[in-house]
Amino acid sequence: MGAEPDDQPLVPRWLLSLVLGLTLFRLWAASQTGLLPDEAYYWLWSRNPQVGYYDHPPMIAWWIWFSTGVFGQSAFGIRLLPVLSTAADTLLTFAVAREAGLGRNGSAMAGLLLNAMVMFGLNAAVATPDAPAVTFWLLALWALIRLRRTGTMTLWLAVGLFAGLGCASKYTNFFLGPGICLCIALDRDFRARCSVAWIAAGLLVAAAVFAPVFVWNMQNDWVSFVKQFGRIGEVKGASGHTLEFLATQVALLNPIIAGLVVLGLVILSRSGRDTASRPMLFLMATSLPLVAYMALHSLHDRVQGNWLLPIYPALAILAAFAVAHKSDMRIAMARFASLLGLGATMAVNLYMGSPAAATLSLRSPADGAVGWESLADRLHTMARRHKAGWIGTANYGVTAELTYHLADSVRVIDVFEPIRYAFEGPARPLGDRPGLLVLRMRDVAPEMLTACFSSMVPVDTIDRSAHRRWLEGYHVIRVDGPAAALTSSGCRTENVDPKSVAEGR
Repeated sequence: MGAEPDDQPLVPRWLLSLVLGLTLFRLWAASQTGLLPDEAYYWLWSRNPQVGYYDHPPMIAWWIWFSTGVFGQSAFGIRLLPVLSTAADTLLTFAVAREAGLGRNGSAMAGLLLNAMVMFGLNAAVATPDAPAVTFWLLALWALIRLRRTGTMTLWLAVGLFAGLGCASKYTNFFLGPGICLCIALDRDFRARCSVAWIAAGLLVAAAVFAPVFVWNMQNDWVSFVKQFGRIGEVKGASGHTLEFLATQVALLNPIIAGLVVLGLVILSRSGRDTASRPMLFLMATSLPLVAYMALHSLHDRVQGNWLLPIYPALAILAAFAVAHKSDMRIAMARFASLLGLGATMAVNLYMGSPAAATLSLRSPADGAVGWESLADRLHTMARRHKAGWIGTANYGVTAELTYHLADSVRVIDVFEPIRYAFEGPARPLGDRPGLLVLRMRDVAPEMLTACFSSMVPVDTIDRSAHRRWLEGYHVIRVDGPAAALTSSGCRTENVDPKSVAEGR
């Protein structure tokens, strides 16, 4: 990459300017875009901060609790820390690349390529558990590779701290542990830096940080562990999901960056483990267990596109490593990939944050975030007209969106999976007033739920729409006499699988 003058700032000014510009743009987009159902669901968690929840560890709820406590219950407040974390991710990627020996310019290229990755860019302005998971994985990775370079044993404590916080963000981060073991086994430079005592100290720190989540699961029938680790099923043989997994990751990485990653792997395979390549092999070793598991998982089930996000920074560094091996073609690829990736993701964020998302007749991911306020207003009016004391739903996203937009003017409950809302405390009775049951047309036929209520009277069929564009239809039914265990155990009938209903299957 050429000589780097000593008087240059640590981080190139153009990268700092890019980070600042992207952060301001993403904060604007975050403030203008309606909440996606999953985001509203995590906001619902944040109203009752716990050390564990049915679906995920608690970190995203704590982030939202903190930022909304300062900036209010708004889309901006909910998304503030996740957006800021993407800025930190860019700078951390730069720092990890520097520790890996890429040099100032190559490390800056890694930070640029990270932001040009499609999934990273699309995830940058939303509040999901991926945000803290990626940041804490990166912090642990920085501590590990700095430990490899400097031999500072106290960094094992930092590794333990950040690994524990990462696991308290998303269980995906557990895969960093096998990655560290693989590094110890394969990297003699790193192995020379390892001390059993210091590794044990790091493990104790990680265990102490994660202990509250573990104890919560123990006290709640291991519900969160069962839900997430239950994805690990018996491999049944090849399926179309494996090809889908590969194709999806190529697209979400950015096809050109995916090509640079492959070139980087080719370079590493030909390097013979020379001194310059060993840090890159180290980074790839930390990522390999997660990739291997997802590939295995794809043999029997679908792999969601965001599940590999924690290793995207390492892949961005590998792509920059390929570019650093002088080649006009690779440099041109990197430039084009940056323009393509940044342009595409910023265009999507601009679209979602502008009136176009609600006014243009285009089907897009933005559809999940629009039309909820008007739907909630209509249901509020209908609830008053029918003297309903509560609204029941069959999907956690609908429950969360209506709760957010109704602002507690009407109680909203999930009639199928009350286990998701254990954080709200003991189940409260519904009282004697009737309720309105709101079912997406794809949830379940209303007549299949007659065993859960003494009376069900269809009221209307309404739509969630955006500027007269139909998005989704809902059955609205006035219900009386709910089953006694409705708020504690949910609607249980032999005709309906609650899990399938809640997931819209």
